[in-house]
This record gives sequence, structure tokens and C-alpha cells, in this order.
Amino acid sequence: MFKIVLSPTYFAPVILHLAAADGSPQSFEFQGLFKRLSTQEHEELMGRAKKQNLSDTVVASELLVGWRDVLGADDQPLTFSPEALHALLQINGAGAAICKSYVDSVERVARGN
Repeated sequence: MFKIVLSPTYFAPVILHLAAADGSPQSFEFQGLFKRLSTQEHEELMGRAKKQNLSDTVVASELLVGWRDVLGADDQPLTFSPEALHALLQINGAGAAICKSYVDSVERVARGN
């Protein structure tokens, strides 16, 4: 049975690929908590992103509302906050990784995987 009322958010994996200090590729993964957008909200956001040429960082900041498995400089779990999100989005490629995770999660569900 399907209940038409869904949770307003959901978790999906975010994988960020960065260069290690020695230049070798390194991958980091955390669980991103995303807003669950309606079809209309999704289409509006994607249309606005394209029309206004919004950066991945801007779009990611609208989609991501929490996380798990993110550590601070002290190696302790980092509580999600606007400031912490801003710090994450200053890492080159983080916005793109978050957007990719969101799009992948929407497409994966649409395919039934």
C-alpha cells in the first residue's frame, strides 16, 4: 500500500572526489539530507537554475538541509548549520557533488532502483 503523504526530507549518499596532499585522488562520502521537492518544485528549481545560470553551490544550498557522517576540524561530528554548509560549499566540487547526488537520487527513484 502506498501512502501519498511523504516525509519532507530524505537521505542520499554524497561522494566528493578531491586530490590528497600527494595529488592522488581521494573520495569522501557522507549522507546528505535533501528537501523532498514536488514535481513542480523540482521543475521550477531546475528551470530557474538554467535560466539564471545558477551555480551548483547556490542550487546545493537550496537542496541540502542536513547531513550525517561529516566531521569538523576536531574530528567530531559536525552539526549542520548555515555556517557549516557555507564552509562545505567553499570546497571546490562540493556543490557539484551535492547536486549530482540529488539528481541521481531523483533519477534512481524514477527508474525504480
